[in-house]
Parts: sequence; structure tokens; C-alpha cells
Amino acid sequence: SLRRYRMKLSQRRVSVLLFVVALVLNLRAQLPPPDAQIAGRVVRADNSAPIEDAIVALFPWGPIAGNPQTAKTNPNGEYYFQGLKAGSYTIMASADGFVTAGYRRDASPLGGMLKVDATTRLSGVDLRLIREAVIRGVVIDDAGKPVESGVFVAAVRWETRDDGSKRLSPVSIEYTNATGHFALKKLPAGSYFVCVD
Repeated sequence: SLRRYRMKLSQRRVSVLLFVVALVLNLRAQLPPPDAQIAGRVVRADNSAPIEDAIVALFPWGPIAGNPQTAKTNPNGEYYFQGLKAGSYTIMASADGFVTAGYRRDASPLGGMLKVDATTRLSGVDLRLIREAVIRGVVIDDAGKPVESGVFVAAVRWETRDDGSKRLSPVSIEYTNATGHFALKKLPAGSYFVCVD
């Protein structure tokens, strides 16, 4: 009886120890590297579920302008950038089935700009993506037959400018394929005009 009790106690200690080790390893895996200058997550806007394999692009501005750096999110939706030159950056995320979105900390004109130097450590730079809407169709000619490839098709909608005026703006453009079909993707939910040229 005493031997069984010691064995159960020993098994509990091993179980607790394994649980603690697994917890520490999991937390370590979720932390960005200590030299990460910008880190965050890409999640679904509707339920905050992580989006794996999203592409996060970091665009430099001003004297450091050039090609964007990219990172891919892990299964927890996490990404990070390190080794950045001092300067200002904007950040965008895209994923299959979602509308591309940029990071904004507020609605100010510079709300999407991130300033970085060698000592900067920005965490929690999270991006929330909404599910895309898709408009699919086929363009036909006057005889009712599908047109050939290369016909321009656009989804446009009314947008309000800063001064309160409205204008029609293209949201997605595409060209027909060899059978006249098109798919306008990455559209936020809303009302659109489909224009063909």
C-alpha cells in the first residue's frame, strides 16, 4: 500500500514536471526572437483565429525606400522582422481567401507608419483580415458568345474622399481568360459595379 502510494506520487510528479516543461517550451515557441524589431499576428477579423501562411510585407519609406521585406506566419499566425534599417515602414498582410489589409494604430494620416531604429522592439503589431468576396462571371459579345482573353474587367464602388466628395474607385481588376471568364477577388463585402472595357 505504501509502495503503491509512493508510485502514484512519483507518477504525479512526473506528470506535473512534463506539463511544466511542455508549457515552458510552448511559451518559448510563441515569443519572438529577442532581436525581433517588429512582431505580431495575423488573425481573422470575425473570430480572431490565427491565419497560417499569410504573407506579411514591410514597405520602407523615405531615404530607405526599396523592395519590401516579407515574412510568412506560423501556425499561430505569428510573424516577425529583424535586422531592419532605421527608418519608417508600413506593413500589409495578405492570405488566400482574405482581403489584403494594412496595419493602422489609429486613423491619423501617419497612423499606419512604424518608426524603427536599432533599439526598437514593437510587439503586438497585429493585422485582422476579413474574408474576401469574389465576383465571377463570363463576358459575352453581341452574339452571346464568350469573348477571348485579355478583356479588362473591374469591380468599382463609391468611395468617400477626405473632403466629403464621392467618386467611383476600382477595387479589383482582372482580364478575361481564353473562354471569357473572370474572377474579381479580394473584395470586401459591399455593393459593386462591374465594368468591362
